[in-house]
Amino acid sequence: MAVQWKKKASQRTQMGKASQAYKSLIGTKSLALIPSEALPCPTGEQIVNGGFETGDFTGWTVTGTPAVLCDGGGALGTVCYVYDEGAPFSVEQELATPVSYACIQTFRLFYLNYGCNFPSVEVIITYSDDTTTTINILASHYDWTELNIKDYLEPTKAVKKIQVSFACSGGVLWQGCLDEISLVGNG
Repeated sequence: MAVQWKKKASQRTQMGKASQAYKSLIGTKSLALIPSEALPCPTGEQIVNGGFETGDFTGWTVTGTPAVLCDGGGALGTVCYVYDEGAPFSVEQELATPVSYACIQTFRLFYLNYGCNFPSVEVIITYSDDTTTTINILASHYDWTELNIKDYLEPTKAVKKIQVSFACSGGVLWQGCLDEISLVGNG
């Protein structure tokens, strides 16, 4: 009987070490090494200032030609992000914590094109393992269009960053607009 107890104690020690190793891994915030299904599901909006309602680019990194904010013409709110004529440029944001596919209630954005003959919207999603999914859309003219980003995601991965760019080939006096970039957690 004593031999069995020692064996069980040994097994408990090994299980305790494995649990400590897992806690240690989480403590280092190396979330890329943790399976996406092991991440807790967040609640509510995960993108900061996705509708640009602050009147500035708080939460976003803007790359390329400076952009402006429209006032009074957003898809759902009153403010939107406008790409004026010129070189392509983009906005990007890294999430505070990666969100697994299973934890995403909605992930979308709205876009609009004024005057460009061949407008393109490019969305690059970076996952916690640093792989990416790229979505290229030919933007429609003069109507706000919703893009459901969740339809394009890899279901076994966790989203850590979104980058959106708008470019134009042909056309004059064009503007491309983005609004309501949103990722809502279902936790």
